[in-house]
Amino acid sequence: MPLYGQDNAHPRRAGSQAQEQWTIHSRQMFESAIETLVRRQPRAMRYGVAVALALLALGLTHLFEPYVETTRFVFFSGAVVLASLNGGFGPGVVATILSVVFLDYFLTEPLYTLFAGPTAIIQTVMFVLVVGLISALQEARIRAQERLARTTTQLNVILQNVGAGITAQRAPDHRIMFVNETAAQLSGFSSPDEMLNLRAEQIRDLFELYDERGQLIDLSQMPGRRAVSERTGAGNVTYRSRRKDTGLERWIHLRSVPIYDEKGDPALVVSIMHDITDQKRLEAVHRQEEQRLRTVLDNLGILVGLLTPDGILIEANRTALQVANLKPEDVIGKPFEETYWWSYSEAVQAQLRDAIERARKGEMVAYDVKVRTGEDKWMIIAFQLAPIYEDGHIRYLLPSAVDITQRVQYEQELREVNGMLHWHQQRLVRIVNNIPGIIWESVTEPAQERPRLTFVSDQIEKFLGYKAGEFHANPELWQKVIHPADIHEARESVQAALERNRTASAEFRMISKDGRVFPVETHTTQVPAEDGQTTYSVGVIMDITSRKAAEERAAEYAAELKRSNEELHQFAYVASHDLQEPLRMVSSYLQLLEKHYGDKLEGDAKEYIEFAIDGAVRMKALIMDLLTYSRVESQTRNMTWAQSQRALEQALTNLKITIDERKAAVTADTLPPVWGDELQLTQLFQNLVGNAIKFASDKPPEVHVGVERRGDEWLFSVKDNGIGIEAQYQERIFAIFQRLHSKGKYPGTGIGLAICRKIVERHGGRIWVESTPKQGSTFFFTIPADSRKGSYVQRSTN
Repeated sequence: MPLYGQDNAHPRRAGSQAQEQWTIHSRQMFESAIETLVRRQPRAMRYGVAVALALLALGLTHLFEPYVETTRFVFFSGAVVLASLNGGFGPGVVATILSVVFLDYFLTEPLYTLFAGPTAIIQTVMFVLVVGLISALQEARIRAQERLARTTTQLNVILQNVGAGITAQRAPDHRIMFVNETAAQLSGFSSPDEMLNLRAEQIRDLFELYDERGQLIDLSQMPGRRAVSERTGAGNVTYRSRRKDTGLERWIHLRSVPIYDEKGDPALVVSIMHDITDQKRLEAVHRQEEQRLRTVLDNLGILVGLLTPDGILIEANRTALQVANLKPEDVIGKPFEETYWWSYSEAVQAQLRDAIERARKGEMVAYDVKVRTGEDKWMIIAFQLAPIYEDGHIRYLLPSAVDITQRVQYEQELREVNGMLHWHQQRLVRIVNNIPGIIWESVTEPAQERPRLTFVSDQIEKFLGYKAGEFHANPELWQKVIHPADIHEARESVQAALERNRTASAEFRMISKDGRVFPVETHTTQVPAEDGQTTYSVGVIMDITSRKAAEERAAEYAAELKRSNEELHQFAYVASHDLQEPLRMVSSYLQLLEKHYGDKLEGDAKEYIEFAIDGAVRMKALIMDLLTYSRVESQTRNMTWAQSQRALEQALTNLKITIDERKAAVTADTLPPVWGDELQLTQLFQNLVGNAIKFASDKPPEVHVGVERRGDEWLFSVKDNGIGIEAQYQERIFAIFQRLHSKGKYPGTGIGLAICRKIVERHGGRIWVESTPKQGSTFFFTIPADSRKGSYVQRSTN
């Protein structure tokens, strides 16, 4: 309140003291009331009073004639003044005329004569002029008082009924001069008098004032006080007033204006108070609503902002800022298209500017676009820009966006999946339509006695001459196309197999539409549905006419092969016995001839005999190697867990003489047991180690047999330091009868490595060589570690 802190020196008393404190304003109201009361008298009474006053003045003059002999005008002057004061100008003129007449006729010599001499006339004129001037001045004063009374009454009505609280304080001592009803009510008083009857200290102690930050206000800083003490002029303040005794709180906006005297000093301070409690409450409600709206917007999963119609960003919710790790000051106040999200591409900015222009014209704009959210980071959004109207005019533009990055990626993946699915469907159609068989599907439901055909491939027309639709239309057609002699057996065998493991195969004959009978093979699989009651069956029917013919040819070929094998075994027997016997005879007789007649033969004849004996020996070795090679294929042996370590040791025992003669050093890793034939493994190691010693360089032979596990197989190696093998011969050496050197330099038949290859292949492995000429060779071969992966084939020798 503007009255807080005023220093009133004396308590107010009723009646006259109240009027004194109101000073000019109260006095004017009092005089105006008297004047109004007087002016309400009838006109005749006012003129009668004028006549009576003139007569009273005449009587008083006669009565006090000895005392007023020289001043006979005094009582008449008073009568004129009182008549003018009471009745105005007219009654004053009447009193003047009567006073002149009475003075001249009754009091001036000669008596009872009017205007007897010049002196009397001059005195009368002077009296009339003076008294007339007094009446005129009094009339003017009365009229001014009337106007002032009307103005004061009007002003008082205005001040008492205005919606703002108004107070007036005398500047030097801050004494309260005026309080209207509104100011009293705002301060919690029942009337202005109740407030005026309190001392300033009492009023000050009743209230606490707080600024908009909740801080207690120092009374010396109120604008009324500052206007007087600091001469700051008019001032404004908004504060919260709390009455201590009642707890009444109000928000007040106060404006204090000083009124200056003729010296320029503040004489009066008028304060105008506006109750803004409802406004503050509404502002608080608005702030709460704005805060709630801000909280809602900030916690929405969408990006929301607010633009001015010319595209300046003035609001952005937390989600919009967080996606790009931005602060409000980074983007607020900038043209929207120049903010971080959009400024990465001129094309994107141009598109946004066009959208803003369209929205300014009242259009709602929506499109999908990619925005920047970080260094090399992007987000695809469904962007929308809508105008917001106020009073029929576009006040704001509302941009909003939803992150559709995952949806776009999902749609892209879905398109790819659909494309892939379509491709697979087309591929499946091509496969089904090109499979040399009839693909079919049926379903058996609980309420059905027989399966219902749901799909059959178009190949059925090629096989049987019937269209697929005919089988859908006539389920009994299946009974017709199966050979009557086979249908019962085929149905029972398929049903029995399905009951065991849900898959079945059967062979039977079918009859085409043109009567052709041909053998088929069917494969059927049952797939139970999720409900546990419905069963789907899928299958394929293949024409095996060609296979049956091939089986017949294969049977014939097997018989022929059996006969060939028997002949081969017979040849081996003949070569082993019949061919070796003449060869031994030739060799024996040549040796006898050389022994008994060698000294009698000439040099060439003796050399010829040596050649013949050497040829017989090599022929015998060749026959023995051929027998060995053939036995790899023909010998009947059972595959067992063979000890490859023992096989190597036996091979080295067989090669002991050669090893000793060549002073060879043979080392080996510990070899594992493998699934195979131990005798053939011995032959394999013997051939490889023997070759390593045979094809040694000038250095003493060094041979190492190694092994390591490679996945599901064992990798064996035989490494030497011999002469090596050039790259173009590394595959050729495994063929039968292939030699790279002359018989004189390196003896042999050229069958040893062919035997090794045959043995390795019979065990399900492979063999190869890695070599560098003049540095040595390493022969590698593999044998499966799993017995089930071996390819050893047993053959009958019968």
